[in-house]
Amino acid sequence: MTPEVRELTECENVNRITEEQNAQIMKPVTMEEVKDAVFSTHLEKSPGIDGLNPGFYQSAFVEGRLLTYNALIVFELNHYLKRRKQGKHGVAGLKIDISKAYDRLGWNFIEHMLNKFGFSQEWVDRVLKCVKTVKYSFLHDGAVFGAVQPKRGIRQGDPIYLRRRKTEVFKGVNVRVKNKLQGWSNKSISKAGKLTLLKTAAQSIPNFWMNLFLLPVKVCDEIHRQMNRFWWGHGGSGKGAKWCSWEIMCVTKEAGGLGFKNLKKINISMLEKQGWRLLNNENQLVTSIIKARYLPKCDFLDAKLGVNPSFMWRSILATHESIRQGCRKRIGNGHDIFAWKVAWLPCKDNGYLTTNMPQELENISVRSLIEENARNWDREILQDIFNARDRELIPKIPLHVRDRQDTWFWHLEIEGKFTVKSYYRMLQGEHSMPHKDFWKKVWTLNLPGKTEAKLQGDLQVMQGDTVFKVLKRVLTNSSKEKVVRIVMLCWGLRNRRNKWTWEKTNMSPFSVQAQAKNMLDGWREAVKDKQKHGPGRFLRARGRQFAAEFLPIEAEALSLNEALSWAIEAGYSKCVFESDVKMLVDAYQGSNGRNYLHAIVSDCTDLFKHFVDVLVQFVHRSANGVAHVLARATHFMSDTHEWMNTAPEFMLDALKFDSI
Repeated sequence: MTPEVRELTECENVNRITEEQNAQIMKPVTMEEVKDAVFSTHLEKSPGIDGLNPGFYQSAFVEGRLLTYNALIVFELNHYLKRRKQGKHGVAGLKIDISKAYDRLGWNFIEHMLNKFGFSQEWVDRVLKCVKTVKYSFLHDGAVFGAVQPKRGIRQGDPIYLRRRKTEVFKGVNVRVKNKLQGWSNKSISKAGKLTLLKTAAQSIPNFWMNLFLLPVKVCDEIHRQMNRFWWGHGGSGKGAKWCSWEIMCVTKEAGGLGFKNLKKINISMLEKQGWRLLNNENQLVTSIIKARYLPKCDFLDAKLGVNPSFMWRSILATHESIRQGCRKRIGNGHDIFAWKVAWLPCKDNGYLTTNMPQELENISVRSLIEENARNWDREILQDIFNARDRELIPKIPLHVRDRQDTWFWHLEIEGKFTVKSYYRMLQGEHSMPHKDFWKKVWTLNLPGKTEAKLQGDLQVMQGDTVFKVLKRVLTNSSKEKVVRIVMLCWGLRNRRNKWTWEKTNMSPFSVQAQAKNMLDGWREAVKDKQKHGPGRFLRARGRQFAAEFLPIEAEALSLNEALSWAIEAGYSKCVFESDVKMLVDAYQGSNGRNYLHAIVSDCTDLFKHFVDVLVQFVHRSANGVAHVLARATHFMSDTHEWMNTAPEFMLDALKFDSI
């Protein structure tokens, strides 16, 4: 102990805590106390000696603000500092390294000071137990050395890795992945365990950089090779037969892969998301900075590379053309959309008008195509101006009851929101993969984790093989329960083969069958969850056709809107509305979106105020058979039909099945 520290601990003029205070702090902590302590702290006042107020710690977690925004701003400012080399007034950036004092606190000092202030020994022991449990190990060439017990610091850090310092950031990402995999390779981990570790930990290491920059292809390929070696390797050596390419393993499970991420494609998808945010989040600080530097007179869709751009801007702009192809304008009031200059038609291939533009209509807005006193398309104007293709597409756009702003939406996603997941799947070409229905059935089987992982690997390797074709035929033509039992039996036979190969232990057919059955029954017992449904009776039904042709999910939303209005007219104040379209139900329960579906949902929520209690909930299609029978019958109705108390004959069988 240094003389200064000894002098401090021997100081007599210390305000010690009382016995009552000791008793108070030893009481169990309640959730209310934690909440009150956090939310009662003023954002502009510092509760501790570090000088940092609560606003400093909470500002990074503000709704609508992302941590990557800070990084984008910093990198862009740094690029500005590097390229500015002229002018009378210089500029500089200050990087502050905040070194926490408590990282250097000696443990003996902490104990002395706690005792000096009069804390009870039980409380001191609790504090020191949290402090002294940390140990550090060293990794070198895949081997773990030592268990170092430090003597100072109250912050537990990550294990220390012995490696050369990397000056290039992207090479540092490679090293981090390699070190992570080496630590796991020395342990006996099942395939299911490896699957989880690779997906949740190893693949997440480059995420921060992929949100900001287009990684070099060599970096992505090297990480792929490391993960591939870990997956197929045995006993920490990384050696083992690689029965399947990494590209196939990166295909989604529904298309026959294992769902690992192709880093090159996920990188592009993440950068695409940044471009989408620049287009839609105009009020963010990062958007203002980017617009001032690169987009002073245009939006992101018309952006150019510019003079001396940063690497960050080059990376984001690499996705520019894809954003243009996927964006569409959602019609609100139509005032901000120039009919011939913006993609707004509901067509996946081409959202622009194909009618030759008359010169005098160059700046006409979409609002001019809507009837003045009604929310309907002006059919006469459409007939006079547009060709057959455009006349067919325009009426398919539902118009809002209320006056709304025109907004961008992502037409490749049914919710209208750009998501990294949906764009990545498009890049993977998932929708064109063969045997998709077969794989979907395979992965919907409820199987134990270890069995599922084995099945995934085996079926991947056998694709195109005669055995695969036989299994595909068996699994396709059998009931789900039979398929589950066949798969479990195959798992048992695999175990029997492995025991004979490596242990020279033989298992009888009865033992194989019993092992498979016990494994399945035990797992099912652990996850069993029974659901019960109460009986009901028929009250009324109504069916009518819509004049225009909409997307199925939009038609479902309009039907629900119609049902709400009908229930209000009938005087019902408490209602439950069921739909087998989960995306529609999610939209009603608060899922945000930018497409026409969510615009219809917004109109519907205005009707909720007429109910005392209303619920929109999801049910499986098998539990919604009556509604589908009614919908099919509506195709043959020329007018609105309604039934009261007594159900129509075509609905009786569905009602009986629904009551079982």
